[in-house]
Amino acid sequence: MPEQQRFVVTLLDEEDERSVLVTRKNEDRFIISAPDAVNACFLFDSAMSRMRDQITSLLAHLSDWIGSHRERIKSAHVAFRNKGDILFLVTQREVAFDQKLCDALADLDSAVACDPDFDAIQMEVLAIPCVSRASAAAFLSSGHVITHAK
Repeated sequence: MPEQQRFVVTLLDEEDERSVLVTRKNEDRFIISAPDAVNACFLFDSAMSRMRDQITSLLAHLSDWIGSHRERIKSAHVAFRNKGDILFLVTQREVAFDQKLCDALADLDSAVACDPDFDAIQMEVLAIPCVSRASAAAFLSSGHVITHAK
């Protein structure tokens, strides 16, 4: 790929009649009007701020949930996966299937999915039996991971 110049474009006015050419790393290009570019940047900034707030609240909510189920949990991980969703992975304290923990996890999943305070978040939950850290890591292979309990 040819080396590309990097420069900053300043859009001073939402009434600017010019167009903005956007070229992605994969060479996809599209043209957008300056007012639409300004609006897109504003919407993106607002969405990112809302997402950060919701993730902060979600992490606190998950931490409380873990605390109330600590006797059944060996470890818990929150993985921010590359496709944009979140995986909440809980490793059971025991190898045998823990119906109570799985029921509580299903209730948590449903509560988060239905809570308007988390409407920008796509989260999956998964409980696995007591396994080694390396085995659990296989479920956490993409994205950034936060480990809550060890």
